[in-house]
Amino acid sequence: MHSYSSSAPGVGRIVWRVLFCCALAVLLGLQLDAQSTFGSILGTVHDGTGAVVTTAHVTLTNTGTSAKRMADSDAQGNYAFKNIDVGHYKLTIAAPGFASQSLPELSLTARETLRMDATLQPGAENETVVVMDNVVPVISTDVSNLAETKVGEELVVLPVAVYARSTGSTSPISTLTTEAGVQTDDSGDLAVMGTTPALLSVTIDGISSVGVEYSGPVNEMFPSFNSIEEIRVSESNNNAEFSGVADITTVSKAGTSHFHGGVFENHENTVLNSGVPTAFASSKPKIIMNDFGGTLGGPLHLPLLHEAADKNFFFISYEALRLPRETAMTLSTPSAAMRSGDLTSYLTQSYCPNEGDCPNGYNLYGPDGTLLTNTLAPQVVAPSATTTKLLNVLFPTANYGAADSFSNNYQLNMPTPIAANQGDVRIDRVLTGKQTIFARFSYKNRQVVTAPSPSCIASYCAEAGSPLMGGFNTPEIDEGLTVAHNYVFSSTLMNEFRGGFNAQHTSESQSFKSKDILEQTGLLGVTPQVDTDWSEAPEMQITGLLATGAGNPGMQRGQIVEVLDNLTWSHGRHGFKFGADLKRLTDHDENLFGNYRSGWFVFNGSTSVITGASTDLATAEANGTATGDPYSAFLFGYPDYTEVSTSSNPKVDGHGYNYAIYAQDDWKLTPRLTL
Repeated sequence: MHSYSSSAPGVGRIVWRVLFCCALAVLLGLQLDAQSTFGSILGTVHDGTGAVVTTAHVTLTNTGTSAKRMADSDAQGNYAFKNIDVGHYKLTIAAPGFASQSLPELSLTARETLRMDATLQPGAENETVVVMDNVVPVISTDVSNLAETKVGEELVVLPVAVYARSTGSTSPISTLTTEAGVQTDDSGDLAVMGTTPALLSVTIDGISSVGVEYSGPVNEMFPSFNSIEEIRVSESNNNAEFSGVADITTVSKAGTSHFHGGVFENHENTVLNSGVPTAFASSKPKIIMNDFGGTLGGPLHLPLLHEAADKNFFFISYEALRLPRETAMTLSTPSAAMRSGDLTSYLTQSYCPNEGDCPNGYNLYGPDGTLLTNTLAPQVVAPSATTTKLLNVLFPTANYGAADSFSNNYQLNMPTPIAANQGDVRIDRVLTGKQTIFARFSYKNRQVVTAPSPSCIASYCAEAGSPLMGGFNTPEIDEGLTVAHNYVFSSTLMNEFRGGFNAQHTSESQSFKSKDILEQTGLLGVTPQVDTDWSEAPEMQITGLLATGAGNPGMQRGQIVEVLDNLTWSHGRHGFKFGADLKRLTDHDENLFGNYRSGWFVFNGSTSVITGASTDLATAEANGTATGDPYSAFLFGYPDYTEVSTSSNPKVDGHGYNYAIYAQDDWKLTPRLTL
């Protein structure tokens, strides 16, 4: 590795160049942004009288991989290990004239600064004192930020994590709400200590996993529960290297020098659920969920390289979820009488619900003022041929409630299964005593059927429409790669480089052809542009009834490619850190404004082509009591307004760059105060 130099002149040049660049960044007002998952272990060595011990030799050993780092205490008795991987460690301290001291049980979490002071006792160097209960300060005086950490075992056994699987998600993001200060806002997005999602930084192994189209985390991007070492939530007072006011960091699990693994199965079944009191429900909701998989980690032997077994390590995991669920739908559809043109009960329930409201009945008038029907002397209002086709193709037949009901009179348990497969692979390699590298790749494939939303009114809904069109296929593919290299030039100077990407691929589609639906409903030729790529049904938006279209099938691809570098330099009481971060963001969307391609036909009574009144028409118009009737206008084919879209290129591609550099100094003014 000739591009790195550990000589004093080279180190000086590197430091001053970085200092200059960071000063320039401050002048230019660039955003601070870089990500690291390493932690630090530091402390002060004293003797029995309280005096500091200089040149004490300190050895830090990773108990999982046997990798070692060494340092000597300085003139103030201080030692420090920076850029340390998450894991378990043993600390040994030795000095001439003193018995060696060993601290065998140390656990370091992501971005944690762990202080381990030591008091050496007189004795021979080959004599070792093992400290079994070393007290870690409850209040840290070495850092100023507040953070909480969930380790892998907690993520697996938390009840909220188990429940998340029964809802179809293998993401651990729901477990974060068990942390103090973490909750969901009104939109269902995570908020940490009151911050908005736009102020939240989310990373996996140091690479951003924030959605390109929205500011929040990509929920399903996370590795499997069983392949996560920990998730750390930094709630406030973040260091300069972290771009968000609050930060969520996920660290993947690494292999060790010993083989370890396991298999798991989570099963939930209606039979196993507790009974439901008949006073509240007649039966238990149907559910059959299987979540299963396994993990394996250990040393990786590469015979061709003729290396020792403690140089390479691996960890792999696989998780699968099978949830053949159903979604209960209760919708409002025209009654049998309404479909045939008998509007007596419909008009009475809508305009004369109480006895005495309409002593002369309720009248319905046509465009030319002709009386079409009166609820006391009813006549059948024959629907148009096109309306009959629309009713047969888009509106389900009522199957619930009274025969004349047109509100919540259709029920359906639509099959909406979820099947997910995901895998994670991590390889760690010790290049030399001063260099380590790891790479982690995650892949998740979710196949989901989503029930159409029946209440998408004058808004954007990706999945909306009539249940007769079937559910929406809404698959999601998430993939992420991280490569990290750590170089320890000396005990006071080290460099960390990371690169990788996180990508999300989603789509929404149905299995019918737009042309076929338009032809069956008699609307072929009415809309100017028939979509041949996506399934889009016409939207008959009738006040009080279900939506028949308005869905916007399409495809989205978002990706963040990121490279970053952090340089750490300890000098006396100062801990300097400098870094740079570059992101390339890309986004691809298809079928813009597709929800309007087959047309919106809105019947909301805002016009009076078909007029209703409880008096004669002239009197109603004179006193302003005449109103338009939505369903009657639909029968005759007079929408209050229509909308349709055409596009010469319904695809869009966007990309952008985000770059930043930072500098920070942790200045330990006293043993109890760090600035």
